[in-house]
Amino acid sequence: MTAPSTSDPLPAGHAVERVVDAVRPPRVPRRVWTWAGAAIVVLGVGGAFLEHTLDAHGVPAFSVSTSATTPLSASSGPTSAPARSAASSGSQVPGGSSQAQFMGVVHLDGGAAPPLVLTDQTGASFSLAQLRGKVVVLAFLGSDCQTVCPVLAKEILLADSLLGPVSTSVAFVGVNTDPLATSTVAVSRRSVELGLGAMGNWHFLTGTLAELDHVWTRYGVTVDVSTTTHRVAHTDVVYLLDARGRERLRVTPFVDESRSGRVSLPEASVRRFAAGLASYARALLAVPTR
Repeated sequence: MTAPSTSDPLPAGHAVERVVDAVRPPRVPRRVWTWAGAAIVVLGVGGAFLEHTLDAHGVPAFSVSTSATTPLSASSGPTSAPARSAASSGSQVPGGSSQAQFMGVVHLDGGAAPPLVLTDQTGASFSLAQLRGKVVVLAFLGSDCQTVCPVLAKEILLADSLLGPVSTSVAFVGVNTDPLATSTVAVSRRSVELGLGAMGNWHFLTGTLAELDHVWTRYGVTVDVSTTTHRVAHTDVVYLLDARGRERLRVTPFVDESRSGRVSLPEASVRRFAAGLASYARALLAVPTR
């Protein structure tokens, strides 16, 4: 695959009728209202107790949802008034490249990436500033995510392999998006489970909930916790930064979901997405650092 040029611009890549019954509804027995009132009280107390429990574990109220959690796309608005939205910043790369369209490539304005200082999977303090001089592939993955994250991990592993010798000039960084599992042990274990632990240029970052939330907000990432299932949903997004730490591209990882809820992605699509990551990263290596 020919590496896409990073010159400006880069190539681009489914009536509700309201029916009103004119017949007067039958009288509802008083005991039904009594039962309904009791049920509301019980549910309200139970919900308040669960929310208090989550708060006690560091989960802010704004991230708690009473609905079942479903994967969020980049178009889902953040719940905590971010500095910018992952869907609104930058501009969609114009047509002309099916690869860019396949990956949902968005060309960014080249501004400096928001700084972040977190803890990596070894327990050491880590910042983006340490990677100056390298191209950075910055992803957001949950330490217990079982949907898009395992697929994205495969794509990262393959992209690193496709980069060959120049992989030493590319860093793959993951930021934890699971507010219920923020320990270093959690990201270290997950790195091993996904096969990323063997990569010398892999860094899986975590921190306190306040630290993580600050990073999520600045990168337009929404994280939501369901109070009914305790499942976590997060915005699926990957940023590519050049060697000067400037945001150049944003891509959208994805999976296919069956009616039963099983997620997967054909091997050919995994390889295609990985090849795109490697190609864009290699192209960014050619961008002048001064």
